[in-house]
Amino acid sequence: MAHFADEVLSWHHVNGQPAEEILPAILLTTIHPQRFRTQAGETAHSLDDRLLLIPLRTACKSTSDIVTLVEKIFNDIKEKKGLPDFAVARELRKGKGGALVDALILQPRFAGVGVDLKKIVTFLKGLRG
Repeated sequence: MAHFADEVLSWHHVNGQPAEEILPAILLTTIHPQRFRTQAGETAHSLDDRLLLIPLRTACKSTSDIVTLVEKIFNDIKEKKGLPDFAVARELRKGKGGALVDALILQPRFAGVGVDLKKIVTFLKGLRG
């Protein structure tokens, strides 16, 4: 197992935010996995990279909930439902509040409409919408 850390993602911080507020989390990103391995300790991200994070502490009460959550997320995306059980908790824009890249942090939805798949795709493509 290789350890990686850079200015955007490490065990201590995630995109300028304290890691203990976010990790452990499910990460969807535009960053190619090869860049983590080949550039560990260096600047591994471009300014156009984006992160979508689902903190597990807020979404799961037990370790068995994690498997159920991952299955549900993949099924919802496969069925093009988006993430109806989640809402955007925070939107981080690069250059503001310590964020180095754009990021969405999701939380379980308690009321209202979940995150639309089109919004996720638009965000990950770097489009404003």
